[in-house]
Amino acid sequence: RTCMDHLASSTRKDYTHALSRLEGFYGSMSPGQIKPHHIAKHLDEHPSPSRANYEIAVLSSVFKKLMRWGKANHNPCQGVERNKIAPRRDYVTDERFWAVWKDAKAHLQLLMELVYTLGQDPCDIITLKRSDVTPKGIEFKRTKTARKTGKSIIVNSDKLPDLVERCRKLNKVGSIWLLANHNGQPYTMSAIHSAWQRLMGGREDRFRFQDIRAKSASDHPTGDHLGHSDKRTKERFYRLKPEEIEGL
Repeated sequence: RTCMDHLASSTRKDYTHALSRLEGFYGSMSPGQIKPHHIAKHLDEHPSPSRANYEIAVLSSVFKKLMRWGKANHNPCQGVERNKIAPRRDYVTDERFWAVWKDAKAHLQLLMELVYTLGQDPCDIITLKRSDVTPKGIEFKRTKTARKTGKSIIVNSDKLPDLVERCRKLNKVGSIWLLANHNGQPYTMSAIHSAWQRLMGGREDRFRFQDIRAKSASDHPTGDHLGHSDKRTKERFYRLKPEEIEGL
């Protein structure tokens, strides 16, 4: 068993990509040679400030393991200020959402609606089985929250029966998966991202697929269906709809 076995497949892929970048930057150095100023240089010179933060977070996790195994005496990432990243404030209006939806293929349309209706991560929705649909709604043992809290959440909606039925009709081979490809297998996030990039093309109304979840949180009365235990995270990153206030 490796250190990444417990991670979702999409997270493992991100970690593997980050580790490849880190090897190119620190590959010739031993753990003891890596100092805080090397970490700062990495953060300052990386073309993507947010990606640099992620790579250093991965490196910090590596050093925690090395310290546990007696291969390092300290973690040079600790105490080094990370790049400041302003949260995205791009609220996707109904007009933009449905204009993109209209041009999407059937499986992408359903995934867009499922993410919007249920407020869950796409990676948690593409792994749903038909048996996960119950009279009470859909129970999510979410890949991130479950590791931290051990809890799952059940999300229901009046729109859910119609969405489930449309998924069933699209599922030509009787797959166990709620949203299956033509081979009866669940879609991968890589396939979803590729299809999304093709759909976006040079559109002026383009937005990220992740922005759909923020739209769901913004349009919901409370945003609690996202299942975030930290209310500050929800308010900062997901509740993007402008607040309407009566004037004089």
